[in-house]
Amino acid sequence: MARDDRFSPPVVDLVPGETILLRVVNGGLETHEAIIGDDAVQTAWEAAEAAVAGAPPGPTPAVSVPAELAGLRVVVRSGERMDVVWTVPDTPGLIVGCHIPGHYARGMRSPVRFVVPGASSPAG
Repeated sequence: MARDDRFSPPVVDLVPGETILLRVVNGGLETHEAIIGDDAVQTAWEAAEAAVAGAPPGPTPAVSVPAELAGLRVVVRSGERMDVVWTVPDTPGLIVGCHIPGHYARGMRSPVRFVVPGASSPAG
């Protein structure tokens, strides 16, 4: 869930290679996004969105980054839910981040922890 400059849960447990239904719910008053990728992906989206801060059509202008830096981006308006079927890549250092201007800087990010199905502790 995205709300007020934070994600819940604070750490996202995923299984590499597993295809999941990712459900992103925005329980906040502003538009939020969940961008899943490593530091390079997060940096690319932060720069792309900062460059158009305040531009129409609002807090989520049509921006893009090079395909190799895109990661997964899900934009959800206040009070809405977006479902995406996604296969978790085996990429170390994944983060879920929101790059609506100012959100990431205020801490709207959660690390991804890889887990092994049936194991009692996280992988790696």
